Amino acid sequence: MIDALSTGFTHATQWALVIATGFILLGFLGALQVRRAARRDDTPAA
Repeated sequence: MIDALSTGFTHATQWALVIATGFILLGFLGALQVRRAARRDDTPAA
């Protein structure tokens, strides 16, 4: 019983880390897109 719970929590933790890593990567890619768009639209004000 304890082994099953321990294994379940281990697998859940691994999946949570994988999913969190994916969200971090998506956020990083989004930040790069925003930075690129800000550079492209950067025109001096008159």
